[in-house]
Amino acid sequence: MRRMNNSQAIDFLALQARNSVILAGFKLWNFEHEYGAEIALGLFGQALIAGALDWKAHGLFYGLFGTGKSSLLEFMEAALGAACYMPSSGNTEAGLRQDMNNQARVGLIDEAENDASSTKNTQRMLKMIRQMSGGRGANIQRGTPGGAAQHFRLNSCIMLFCIMPPPMEPQDLSRITRMKLLPLTDEQKSGGKARVKKSTTRAHELSPKIWRRAIDRLKHFEQAFYVFHCYMTDHMKLSARAADQFGTILAGADILRYDRPPEEADSVEERIEIIHPLIEEWAANEKHENEGQLCLNKLLSTQLSPGRDDNKTIGEAIMEAMDREKGEWIRKVLENTGLRVMDYHTDKPYLVVANHHEGVSSIFRGSKWEGGGWLTALRTLPGASSAGNIKYAGSQSRSTSIPFEWLPSKDDE
Repeated sequence: MRRMNNSQAIDFLALQARNSVILAGFKLWNFEHEYGAEIALGLFGQALIAGALDWKAHGLFYGLFGTGKSSLLEFMEAALGAACYMPSSGNTEAGLRQDMNNQARVGLIDEAENDASSTKNTQRMLKMIRQMSGGRGANIQRGTPGGAAQHFRLNSCIMLFCIMPPPMEPQDLSRITRMKLLPLTDEQKSGGKARVKKSTTRAHELSPKIWRRAIDRLKHFEQAFYVFHCYMTDHMKLSARAADQFGTILAGADILRYDRPPEEADSVEERIEIIHPLIEEWAANEKHENEGQLCLNKLLSTQLSPGRDDNKTIGEAIMEAMDREKGEWIRKVLENTGLRVMDYHTDKPYLVVANHHEGVSSIFRGSKWEGGGWLTALRTLPGASSAGNIKYAGSQSRSTSIPFEWLPSKDDE
């Protein structure tokens, strides 16, 4: 292992003292994850140099009243200093796009709520943030009323703060790390406001030096990211996208906590430990929240015959249709909708969904799967396949087969 000379040792001790202020500051909040403060430090560290990175890890911090969300935003702003925009709320996608054009500073957005009145704007913002994740950022072209074209290049990192997070697609969850805040512990409440204020003031004083440190350690970041990424893909068998996100967060923490990248397996395993809670969440999302599952959930949770007092969801109707003796009527209703339960009299029934049918179209109308989009989504489910031409109460359509494993059963109730 390389040894430091006296001046390097002094500089490193000074660095540790500065960066411990930031890590200790994050520990003033009660994160859901055991290593929440270290993960927050990683998001913070990579955000300082996000414009130079091949992958940017965005963050979302959320919690109910009393969890300190607003004071955390103020602390983050102070620690970022000139590296960030002034925090804002009530943003629109267009305003954010214009404000951040050709900038590499960190965007802090407050009140990014799950609000029905702003759902469309929030989804447009999430799409833009998603596009910003790659190395070149988002390159967006818009037309003007006068017929001219405007080009926007967005190469920044975004940190969102809210009480209730907006709904996110799987592609959002792979780019935006969500950090939940819990109510403060008794120890954190004791003198908490004074400690937070003192830590925020100190973070603001140190922010230029910490930003400079991050820029100077870009090579360290690249080496650490490579080591973490290889370990997660080769040994932990994570996808490349998961390794991009987690490797970026880990390297962001690494440049602020250590004087050199990890150089041996034990060191890698020790440093990677902080990210394990996020890896577990990632695995759960990949298993249960893929595009096909989301589309199927929409189908199964839709009312079969809206307006009827005894109306059932399609999922409930499918369970009834599997009853050989009593399910005849409900099977006919499903057929009128473009759905058929096949082999219902066996222990391996399956569902076929018409590729072109007005009943199925009405189920997905207004969703992102309308216009036949359900066909592509449903076929991403393991075991789903083409079922050829199937008759549906007099009409006929090529169809998609959904295997038994994906259908609801009474055991799920």
